[in-house]
Amino acid sequence: MTAAAPRRRTVLQGALGLAVAGCGAPRAALRIGFLGGLSDRDAHFSREARDGALLAIEQANAAGGVRGRALQLVVQDHGGPLHEAAAARRLIDAQVDAVVGPYTSAVALRLLPLFNAARVLLLSPTLSADSLMRRADYLVCLNSSTRESAQALAQLLLARRWRSLTVLRDMRNAEATRPWSEAFAQVFAAGGGTVAQQVDFGADGPPVFGDLAQRALAVPVDGLLLLASSADTARLAQQVAQRARGLPLASTSWAANPDLIELGGRSVEGLVLVQAFDEADRSPRYRALHADYLARFGLAPSFAAASSFDAVMVLAAALQRAAPGESVRDAVLRHGPYQGVQQLLTIDRFGDTRRAVVASIVRNGRFAPL
Repeated sequence: MTAAAPRRRTVLQGALGLAVAGCGAPRAALRIGFLGGLSDRDAHFSREARDGALLAIEQANAAGGVRGRALQLVVQDHGGPLHEAAAARRLIDAQVDAVVGPYTSAVALRLLPLFNAARVLLLSPTLSADSLMRRADYLVCLNSSTRESAQALAQLLLARRWRSLTVLRDMRNAEATRPWSEAFAQVFAAGGGTVAQQVDFGADGPPVFGDLAQRALAVPVDGLLLLASSADTARLAQQVAQRARGLPLASTSWAANPDLIELGGRSVEGLVLVQAFDEADRSPRYRALHADYLARFGLAPSFAAASSFDAVMVLAAALQRAAPGESVRDAVLRHGPYQGVQQLLTIDRFGDTRRAVVASIVRNGRFAPL
């Protein structure tokens, strides 16, 4: 835990300890920050995440807000590494009560010290790196850990009779891809599988996807495991399909976004992955979100959208239940579990969450359960 900052966000500065709505003057809105890469290579993912958070804000306000206070979304685009710290400071200077985001481990590790010092809580819908877990800080991770999802995919591929594979890793997010591949390789090897080679990219400049595909196919294997964003996974899949059509592909929840299918087309048909999101869910909660998101934004919700919706609803529920004077961080850690769109979210004392993962395959242009 970092040293105490001069300004401490409590419920008295946020949502609670106040009179019922409608009595007296209108109260200032609760300010929820959003921090995502709206102009970087994963912009599509971040825009859907922002829209999921925005829908949750709108629905919470339509239901009366949090103890009579409206919620306001304050959006910051962190862009590339040169602009991240400035975006974080703008949110801190805006005196947001908490922030939804960031969405990659590399960004989180660079910016977390700033938010720790300011005592501003980050709720990340997607972070999974083990290096961010089991730490007493101002980060809550609402996704399953790297180890859990890597183990699940290794077991899935072994069950599908993969015995050898090549791993391609985007090292621009090495804080996530390196431990993910290591955890995967351990379980895959224990089950009789072999990682024949590992092809890293991104650390030394923009990737040349044709060259990467050529290197990956230099060793005969049963399939390729692509540890990259949805857009880059699609580009890799296209290059692989030009050289070895029909070679099985696998990826992670990082790639589980509609633009994987939009950009990849037929080249990603048959790709398998595990993610903490079930597009085929028929539960009333998810069907309601699906209908509302479709009506509001013109497309079905993705993992990015649904998990960001969950993050805002966790904040709203925690603040609704908090005691007078309780900080936002303490309220979130103390007042769970929280009902998410698809799962019950139980957050431990470190701010870590365990979520069940779902095995999926790209079939006929959509993510289908396996």
